Amino acid sequence: MARVIEIVKAHLEANGFDGLVQTDAECGCLCDDLAPCGGEFGQCEPAYRGADLSGEHGDWAMYTSKEDARNSCAEALLRHNAR
Repeated sequence: MARVIEIVKAHLEANGFDGLVQTDAECGCLCDDLAPCGGEFGQCEPAYRGADLSGEHGDWAMYTSKEDARNSCAEALLRHNAR
């Protein structure tokens, strides 16, 4: 029998999502490593990977819309090219 996290991962991948995000907690994870915090992921939403424009969390961040994720990558590229 599949565990809940495996069912969630299968749903995300089948629907083109990259992982999960919980915007209130500024927390996000990729399908390859779902819920690494080991915490409750019931408040997380499906998400798309984009660029971390804040520079606080690394190279990537999770966005609830594909458009926001794409826009973040475009903005990161513009910032990089402006250097």
